[in-house]
Amino acid sequence: MNNDEKIAFDYLKSLGFQKLEFEPNGNIPPDFTVNEKIGIEVRRLNKYFNGEPLEKIEFGEIRKIENFILNFKSIKTFEMTHSVCIRYSRPLKFSKIKKKIENSLNHFTENINYNFEYNISENFVMSISECNERFESDFEVMLWVDHNKGGVVINDLKNNINLALKEKEEKIAEYFNEFEEWWLILINHISTNIRNQELEILKQEVSKSNLFKKIIILDLNNMNEKTINCI
Repeated sequence: MNNDEKIAFDYLKSLGFQKLEFEPNGNIPPDFTVNEKIGIEVRRLNKYFNGEPLEKIEFGEIRKIENFILNFKSIKTFEMTHSVCIRYSRPLKFSKIKKKIENSLNHFTENINYNFEYNISENFVMSISECNERFESDFEVMLWVDHNKGGVVINDLKNNINLALKEKEEKIAEYFNEFEEWWLILINHISTNIRNQELEILKQEVSKSNLFKKIIILDLNNMNEKTINCI
């Protein structure tokens, strides 16, 4: 059970159902069943860019960049670690900017009395300044700014709920008749809370479903429930 499924499980358990099972049929839908009558699918509600979740780059290219900066060996000895701030947008490929990052770190090392901002590429900027502490490395990424995470929250919610709904409908289609009804639980990684005004907009603009009876959106931290009836 992953973290999102655990949040869904705790929520379902709090409703007091007599029989709650996780993956009763193995690695096929549903993720949970309630009283052997309701099939429940769980999915992360997150933001996408060109068909890929935003966090994909965070655990891929950004992690590579962080490790490269962390392990960079300076030709000088520093008393303090230097803080690196990176600002980026997609598409981004570490292999294409690796040399420029290295050259920028070397340039900073040779001009240590200054704070610098380096325009590595049209969608990657790196700024460096001295910290007042010494960590294990000479340079460390301490601030990240992902420009693709900006935008109107209600639009992000609507667009990605519709995307998740379509994806899950395709997944459960062949199993649909095995249960009396289906629910879709979405764990909200886009916003900290959905206000009542936003929920009313979503009820009007989220696509109707012939498969899921309702969509339940859970906040990441406090499990506040917002429900959209689909049928």
